[in-house]
Amino acid sequence: MELLALLILPLLAGFVLWDDDDSDDTSEASGDDELETPGPEDDLGDMLETPAQDYFREEVEATDWETYETGREGPLPGTAEADHGIYTGDGTAFGLQGDDDMIGLEESTIYGGSGNDVIGALDRSVAYGGAGSDAGFAAGEAQFHGDSGDDVLSAYDYAEAHGGEGNDRLYLGRGIDDSATNYLPAGDAQTFGEQGDDTLSANDTGRAYGGSGDDVLAGWEESSLYGGEGSDTLELYDSAFGKGGSGADEIHAFDDAQGRGGGGDDQLYGAGYADLRGEAGNDTLGVNLVDGGGSASLYGGAGADDIFGDDSVSGYGGLNEDILYGINASSMYGGYGEDTISVADLAEGHGGAGADLMIGDDQSSIHGDSGDDLLIADNESSAYGGSGNDALIGRESTTLYGGSGEDQIIAYGSAEAYGGEGADTFILPESSLQTQTAFDALSGDDYIRDMGVIQDFDGTEDILQVELPASYNLAETSVEIVDSGVAGYVDVEITLSHGSGEDVVQSIRVASDGTDITLDDIFIVESGGTTTAASAL
Repeated sequence: MELLALLILPLLAGFVLWDDDDSDDTSEASGDDELETPGPEDDLGDMLETPAQDYFREEVEATDWETYETGREGPLPGTAEADHGIYTGDGTAFGLQGDDDMIGLEESTIYGGSGNDVIGALDRSVAYGGAGSDAGFAAGEAQFHGDSGDDVLSAYDYAEAHGGEGNDRLYLGRGIDDSATNYLPAGDAQTFGEQGDDTLSANDTGRAYGGSGDDVLAGWEESSLYGGEGSDTLELYDSAFGKGGSGADEIHAFDDAQGRGGGGDDQLYGAGYADLRGEAGNDTLGVNLVDGGGSASLYGGAGADDIFGDDSVSGYGGLNEDILYGINASSMYGGYGEDTISVADLAEGHGGAGADLMIGDDQSSIHGDSGDDLLIADNESSAYGGSGNDALIGRESTTLYGGSGEDQIIAYGSAEAYGGEGADTFILPESSLQTQTAFDALSGDDYIRDMGVIQDFDGTEDILQVELPASYNLAETSVEIVDSGVAGYVDVEITLSHGSGEDVVQSIRVASDGTDITLDDIFIVESGGTTTAASAL
C-alpha cells in the first residue's frame, strides 16, 4: 500500500471541529477498519503500551518498501527526486528537495528537506519535515517537527508533534471516542502548534498546546488543551480540560468539561455540567438553553466579570465588581466586590461580602448576605437583607426581610415587610404622598401609590419615616393611628392638606403584636432634612 494513503486517510477520518458525529469515520486504505485498543499483553518488548504504534507498525510491515539501516556508514543522503524508504538504526537520513515518503523506526533521524513530504516516525525516531507543507505522524515515543510550511501532523501514544512555522493542523488520536470506526487513542501524546494560526484536536488523555498564534483547539474524552498566546478558540467535550492562556480567548465547554480563561478578557460559554472559570481579566461567562442549558458552574475570577446563567446554572462573581444575571432556577453568587446581581423566573441571587445591588423578579429570591446592600424585589419575589445595614424595596406581592442589621425598607402595594433584628426604618416615600390627580398624570406601570404591610414593627427600636414632599410643611400634615378593620393590624394614616379641597391621604398597615406602633415611633422628614416626631404635630 502507498504510505501517502496510510498517513493522510487516517487523518481525514479523524476529527472534524465543531461536529461530534462520528458515524462516517471510515478509512478504505488501512485494510482493517475495526480496531480495538490492545491490552497490556500485546505490548512490544519493554515498550509502554502503544496501541497506535502497534497499528502503524502492522501497516508499515505490509508495504514492499526498501528498508535502509542508518548509522553504520554515516548519514544516508537523499536525492533531488522523490525518495521512498523505511529507515532503521540510530543514524540520519535526508530526503532533500523532492516530495519524499519516509518512515523512521528505532532511533533514526529523518530530514524531509524542502519538498512536501510524507513522513512517519515510530519507536524513538525523530522526524523533521523541513521547508514544505508536510504530512506525518509520530507514535510510540517518536517526535515530529513540521518546521516551516502548513503541515498536517498527528501524534499518538507518548509521541510529540511540533507544527513550527506556518498554519498547521495537528491531531492527537483519531476519532472522538472509542465507539468511532477506526478510533485510535492519543494516549499521553502531545502536540505543539508553535508559530502560526494552528488547528489542534485531541482525544483520550492527549495534550495540545496552541502556541503564539490565534489557534483553534477541540478536545474530547480526558484531553487537555492550552491556547497559549494569541486569541484562541477552544471547544471542550466529555471530560476535557482547556485553558485559553494570555490572549482574549473564546471557550465553549459541554458535558463535564472544564474551561479556564487565563490572563486575557475571555468569553466562556457552556452547557451540561461544565465548569468554567474566567481567572484573570474582565471575562464574560454564560450558559443558555440555546446551547443546551444544564447545571454548569461559572466562576468569574479576579477581573470585573459579566456572568449569565439559564436553567440550573450556578454563577460566582469572584474578587471584583461583577455583573451577574440568572433566570430559570439558576443561582448567582456575587463574591467579594460590589456586585450587580439580577435574577428572575425562580432564580436565586446572593450578594456575598460587598455592598451589592440586587434585583429580583418573577418569583425569584435575592439575599444580600454581608455588606450594606440595596435589594429591589418585584412580582412575588423575596428579598433578604442579611447581616448588613441594607435598603430593601418591594412591590407586587413581594416579601422583604431586613435581617440583622439596621435596615431601611419600603414596601409598596401588596408587599410585606419584616424588619428582623436591629433598629429598622420603614419608609413611606414622598413619591407615594401625592394627590390622586398628580398620580393619575403619571404614565406607565412603574408608579405605585398604595403602600404594603409592615409585619413585625418593634416599637422599642423600629421607626416609621414619612418623607414629606417639598410642596408641603408640618402645619399641613397630620398623622393618625386608626383601626384597620383587620384583626391584629392598625393603619397609620397620613393626611396632607393645602386647603384647596384635594387632600393627600396615605396609609400603611402595621401588625399589632404586643409592641404596637405609637406616634412617638413615627417621624416626619421635611425636604430640608428637618425631622419631627408625629406626636409633636
